[in-house]
Amino acid sequence: MVIYQPVYFGTDDFWQCEKVENFSYPAHMHRCLEWIYILSGKMTTTYDTKKYVLNAGESMLFMSNVVHSFISEDESEFIYLCFSPELVPA
Repeated sequence: MVIYQPVYFGTDDFWQCEKVENFSYPAHMHRCLEWIYILSGKMTTTYDTKKYVLNAGESMLFMSNVVHSFISEDESEFIYLCFSPELVPA
């Protein structure tokens, strides 16, 4: 099952940034873009049907309306940025 997150449908100027610890979230999608940067530990992510393991110092960008998930491996800390596609200049 895939969760569609209407809260992250966002307005044209929507953005949210926070530091997150030990976070996991099942397969979901939304209109906003999402970027994560791993500060410590590691996290397993899925993007569409591919699985990736991100370690400290690595990052990943999730595009609009693509199914993705996060699984925190043991202890992890990362920066999370979610923003409307309109904030990216063409």
